[in-house]
Amino acid sequence: MIATLRERPWALAAVLAIEAVLLGLMLIDPRLPVGLIFGVIAVLVVLSRPTWGVGVLVASRIIDTNALTIVRVGGTGLGLFELIAVPCLLVLAQRAMSQKVQLWQEWPWKWPLLLFGTFGAVSLLWSPNVGDGIGDLTPLVPIFVNATLVMAFTRDWKTFRGLTWFWLGGSVLVCLLTIFAGALGIEVGDVSFQAAAGGNRSTGLGQQPNWFAMTLFFGVPMAAAMAMSEPTKRLRWLAGAGGLFVAASMLTSGSRGGAFATLIGGGLMALANPKIRRIAFRFVLPATLLLGVAVLLDIGGLQGPLKRIGAGGLEIQQDYRPWNWQACWDMFVDTWGLGIGAGGYKTLLPSYNFQVASTQYNYPHGVFWQLLAHFGIIGLGLFGWIIQRIFSMARVAWVSAKGTAAEPFVWAMPTAMVGYFAWTFVEFEYAEKPFWEFLAMFTALCLMMGRGVEIPEWNLNDVLSSRKPKSRLRKRMEAGKPEVTEPV
Repeated sequence: MIATLRERPWALAAVLAIEAVLLGLMLIDPRLPVGLIFGVIAVLVVLSRPTWGVGVLVASRIIDTNALTIVRVGGTGLGLFELIAVPCLLVLAQRAMSQKVQLWQEWPWKWPLLLFGTFGAVSLLWSPNVGDGIGDLTPLVPIFVNATLVMAFTRDWKTFRGLTWFWLGGSVLVCLLTIFAGALGIEVGDVSFQAAAGGNRSTGLGQQPNWFAMTLFFGVPMAAAMAMSEPTKRLRWLAGAGGLFVAASMLTSGSRGGAFATLIGGGLMALANPKIRRIAFRFVLPATLLLGVAVLLDIGGLQGPLKRIGAGGLEIQQDYRPWNWQACWDMFVDTWGLGIGAGGYKTLLPSYNFQVASTQYNYPHGVFWQLLAHFGIIGLGLFGWIIQRIFSMARVAWVSAKGTAAEPFVWAMPTAMVGYFAWTFVEFEYAEKPFWEFLAMFTALCLMMGRGVEIPEWNLNDVLSSRKPKSRLRKRMEAGKPEVTEPV
C-alpha cells in the first residue's frame, strides 16, 4: 500500500482529504461521520445487490430515533436514517431504471394514502400553524417512497425472506446498542423523560419508552413467523431466539401498551389458525419459563418495568391523556367535524387546556385522537379506508397462503397490526415508523401470491419434529442420485 501511495501521490491526497472531511464533520456533530460512512456502505450494498439495499433501508428505519436527529426542518428531524436513505434511494432508483423495474404499480392502499396526504395538504389552508403542518405531513413522503421501493423490489419469496432477516437483525441491533449504551453510561439524546424515571424504564436509543417498545414490537411477530417457516431447524431456532431477545428488551420499556398489543396479536393468531395454535402450545411454555427465570434473576433490570406493566391502569399523574383527548374532541366539535388542519394542535391547545399545554405531554396521545382533531370526519374516513384495504388483503391471503411457507406471515402480520391499532387509541401519531414499512412488506407478500409466485410448501410436521434434519448426502441418496466422489 505504501508503494502504491508513492507511485500515486494523488491517492495520498485523497485519503488525507477524506480524513479531514470526516474530522471536520466529527467536530460539528459526531453522528455526521458515522452516518456518512453507513451511507457509503449502503450505496455499495445497493450497487452489488439492490434487494439488500431495500433491506438496509428497512433496518435503518428501525434503528433511527428522534434522539439521533442532527437537524430539524420544521417538525421533521433529519438524522442518520436520512444520511443512509438518500444515497440508497438514489442508487435504487437508478437500478430500477436500468433493470426496468416498474416502480409505479398498483397496491391496495396506495390511493387512500395519497388522498389522505392530499387532504392533509389542503387542510393547511385553514391550519393555525402552517409550518408545523408541513412538518407533520412531510413524513408521508418517505413512507410512500419506502413502500414503493419495498413492493417494487420484493418480487419473490427469497427476497421477502431476506427482508425479514434484515428486520429481525435491525431489531436485535437496537437491543444490543441499548444494552451497550446503558453499560457504558452513554446517554443518547438530551431529553429526560419523566415517564422513564419511575420504574427504571428503558428508553432505547434516547426514545420515549412507549416509542422504544413500539419500535421493537413489530419484530416479535416477524420473528415468530420466521421461527415457524424457515426451511432448516437451525434457522428456526435462531429466529425464535432473536424474537425472544427482542420481546424481553421490549418489556424493559415498561410499556403496558406494548405488552398488551403483543398478547392481542399473538392470541388472535393462535386462536384463528389451528396449525399455529399447535406450535404455540409446544413452545410458549418453554419461552415463558425462560422469561420467568430472567425476571427472577432480574436480568436486564426486568423486574421494575414488569411490575409497572402488572400494576395496570393509569397513574394519577397520567391524567394528561384524557385532558388531551377532551381537547381533541372539543377541537373536532368547534370545527363542525372538519378538523383544525395539519399541525394546529400545539398552537390551539393552550386555549383548551393551558395546564397540559405547558408540559411535554402536549400532543394528542393516540392516532384516532390526532386524526379527529386535525382532519375530522374526512381524515378518519380516509384512514379507515386504508385499514379496510389491509384486512381485505388479509382475507384473500389467508386462503392463498394455506399450506405454504407464507402461511405463518399472513396470520402473524395482520393480527399484529390489530394489536397495534388497539394501542394507537392511547399513543402515537399516524406517521410513526416502522408500522408503514411493516405494512409494505405484508402488502408485497400479498402481491406476490396474487401474481402466483412460487412459495415453498409448509409442513407442520417439519416444525414440530424433534428429528435431526437430513444431510445433503442423505437427500441425494433418497433422490436416487449417486454420491459425488473425488477422482483417485
